[in-house]
Amino acid sequence: PGSRMSYSNMGYTLAGMVIEAVSGQRYEAYLDEQLLRPLGLTDSSFRFLSQEGPQADSRLAMGHFEGGATQAAVPSFLRPAGQFNTTAADMGRLARFLLAGDGLVEGQVFIAPELLRQMGRPTGTEAARAGLTVGYALGLYTRDRHGAVGLCHGGSTIGFRAMLCMYPQQGKAFFMAINTDSESADPAALDKLLLPALQLGQGPAQPRPGPGLDSGHSSAWEGWYVPAPNRLASLAWVDTLFGFARLRRDAAGALHFEPLQSPGQLLSPVDGGQLYRAPGRLTASHALLRGADGAHVISTGTQSYEKVSLLRQLLPLWASLGLGLLGLLQLLIVGLPRLPRLLSGRLGWSHPALLPSAVLLALLLLPATLLLHQSMLQLGDLTLASGLLAVLTAALPLVLLAGLLLHGQQGQGSRGLRAWLDALAMVGLLQLCAVLAAWGLLPLRLWV
Repeated sequence: PGSRMSYSNMGYTLAGMVIEAVSGQRYEAYLDEQLLRPLGLTDSSFRFLSQEGPQADSRLAMGHFEGGATQAAVPSFLRPAGQFNTTAADMGRLARFLLAGDGLVEGQVFIAPELLRQMGRPTGTEAARAGLTVGYALGLYTRDRHGAVGLCHGGSTIGFRAMLCMYPQQGKAFFMAINTDSESADPAALDKLLLPALQLGQGPAQPRPGPGLDSGHSSAWEGWYVPAPNRLASLAWVDTLFGFARLRRDAAGALHFEPLQSPGQLLSPVDGGQLYRAPGRLTASHALLRGADGAHVISTGTQSYEKVSLLRQLLPLWASLGLGLLGLLQLLIVGLPRLPRLLSGRLGWSHPALLPSAVLLALLLLPATLLLHQSMLQLGDLTLASGLLAVLTAALPLVLLAGLLLHGQQGQGSRGLRAWLDALAMVGLLQLCAVLAAWGLLPLRLWV
């Protein structure tokens, strides 16, 4: 703990609990009285407010999804994260206070200036100790973008998105609030409007180029990396399979950092150490580290990746997924043509692959259909859809075992090529079930 950055809304939940334990008040009331009012943020609150119901506030903007569908504010069980209501004017007042940096309110010290100076400046992480200045601390990220280094914090909740950024060197800031949570929105369009208007210019001087790693040392860093830690521990299997990155050295000696899900970056060495800079950055953006256990680590300040073995760790997981998907496809091919005969009673359940095929069909059709017809807000609740999903995923390995047992009981004369393909399909899918169970994903339960 404390060595690597991993953002978590739960941290703010714990902070709220500490405030309540120390003050004896609900944190909403305490922060409204002791933080927001002294700062002059009179149109802001941590209390839950909505556009609907008897306590509705008509000044609140309504949230939206794609197609103009409206969405009122939703209470958050992870409060205070995602439950702050404010206005652009209040955020302007907050930005002025933070940019001043002296922590004064009406001539009196309200917040210690040394705490304000630490915002966005991590000190205890591996990456910070290696000299990386970008990262997260005390509520703000240090962001190196578009020719300027700023302190930012963005967020989104159902129907809404927001971003606050400050540039201390230029004495400028912006706040942006959008009452839509559309996946098809184009944030780059806002960048094109904001950047010329802000006229930020160049930030800190670019670090001196350095020699970087020689070929003998860089070969040890080349290879495959996975997120460590994962943003969501319950989805570590998914992050390992699809969130990996490759670090390689080209013929000219440059390092290429290539995540699967985002464009690759050419990293240039700076200051002759373990720091590297991506194109368009004013400061170092990546650090090559050795973890406490000696593992090779590459960090961006906000996300660390640890080197893993391609042969021993990644390839077995990819092969497991591939064999499982092939088995699933084979069982569906077996089950779909025979389903009408099974339902009409012309075909019994004695075929080894029929029961697994039926469970797979039910798994793909019933929960999926029901999930499409329930609110997205119910995704983490125990509903008919999520209950069926858990029951069917728990039943799947059992019916696969039953199918293999039936296959073993049949005589050699009844085992043609198709029967052996069915058996191999069941084995392939069963091993994937075992892997998913080992990673905590089977049975698949969406509620707490």
